[in-house]
Amino acid sequence: MEYKPETKTVSFKSTPYHFSKERENKHYTCRLMDVEEYAVLADNPIEHVEIHCTNSKEKISREVIDITPMGDMLGKLLIGIGWKAPEEVI
Repeated sequence: MEYKPETKTVSFKSTPYHFSKERENKHYTCRLMDVEEYAVLADNPIEHVEIHCTNSKEKISREVIDITPMGDMLGKLLIGIGWKAPEEVI
C-alpha cells in the first residue's frame, strides 16, 4: 500500500485475475492490512484508489465512496474499499 497525500490517493497492487474484475465490473477491493497501514487510511482523507496490475503495469483510478473495517483475519485487519463505477463519476 502507498498513500499519496498530495492527491489523497491510496494505491495497491493487484494480480491480473483480480485486476481484470476490478477494472470492469467489480466496484470494491478487500485488503489485509497491518494496524499501522489501516491507521494511514483512518487518519488521512482518502478520495481515490489506484489499482496497479502486477503483470501488465496497467492501472485504474477510482473515486472512493467507502472504507470499511470488516474484521480480523490472520492477525491482520480485513478492509473493504468501495468506489464509484466509472460511469457514475461526473
